[in-house]
Amino acid sequence: MPMNHPAGQPDPNSQDMNQPRRVNINGADFDESFLASLIAQHFSSAQKTSRIKLSDAFEIYIRENPSSHRKKFLYNASLYFGYVDFPER
Repeated sequence: MPMNHPAGQPDPNSQDMNQPRRVNINGADFDESFLASLIAQHFSSAQKTSRIKLSDAFEIYIRENPSSHRKKFLYNASLYFGYVDFPER
């Protein structure tokens, strides 16, 4: 049995079992069961798709950076990403 506050109002922390729980996200209220099914669906579909790797991010970074034609840039980027495969000079 939920305890009442001194003003006679129901305790806001107690939940009526017949009332669906609501979650407020950026001012929008959602049913907790809806969010749970949405998250479960996301995780189940995420396992079916390939995940982006650090090497993919590195390739995009090198391809789109305007300094990627410079030897020093390539060396430093490879060093920071952990891809030091440069031949000996």
